[in-house]
Order: sequence, then structure tokens, then C-alpha cells
Amino acid sequence: MLLQAAPEPPRARLSAQAVAPAERLGVQSSLAALRAHPRSFGALAAILMASVGLLAANVFLPLRLSDLGAPPSLIALSATASALFEIPVMLMGRQLTERLGLRGFFVVGCLIYTPLTPKYENWRGGLCGNCL
Repeated sequence: MLLQAAPEPPRARLSAQAVAPAERLGVQSSLAALRAHPRSFGALAAILMASVGLLAANVFLPLRLSDLGAPPSLIALSATASALFEIPVMLMGRQLTERLGLRGFFVVGCLIYTPLTPKYENWRGGLCGNCL
């Protein structure tokens, strides 16, 4: 028999305990790590900014291509090309980090990504229309 009844687990009494805001968000370990190594805050901020930029590009590029009149096949091709370049880097990531170190690998990634961003985003038409 594949399905069988499971015993009900005991219920926790959550109202009896006061929970700190950090505990409610589940970020206690992150805050402890930042207190132990405050210099890592800058690296985390840089990673956050690079990630937000990359995610914005991945979200808005298909919309921009559609606004420019690109057929759905071209929009799909742009996502495919992105993945085809990303996969080899992921596969070679271990060798690159052993050669460059984590910091060097991150810096090289940012140096490659940063000059390509204006071309990728088409800043003249940009994400805000004709804002320039």
C-alpha cells in the first residue's frame, strides 16, 4: 500500500514565546555572519547589484524585443543564446576559481558583464522609453 496515515505531530505553542523581528524573517545566521565579518557587506552589496541588473535584463529584454516588433522565435533565440554561453562557464567554474580565486572570478565576471550591459539593455530606448 503506497498511501498510509501518518501520525499527527505535536503542535508548538507559538503564542507563549516572543519572537524577535530577525527571527521572524529567518536572517539570524546572516546577521551573525555580517557581525563576524563586516567587510563582507561590500561584497554582498556588489553581488546584489549585479544580480538585480542581470535579472532586470533577463526580464525586460524579451519585453523590449517584443516592443521593437521581434517575432517570438527571435525572443526565444535570445534566451537560448544566453543559456548557451552560460552553461560552459558554469561547467568551467571550478577550474576558473582554482586559477583566479573567488574574488578574481567575481571581478572578471563583473568586468565582462559591465561593458556589455549598455549594449544589452539598449540604453537609447532603454527601460524607461525615451528617457535620454
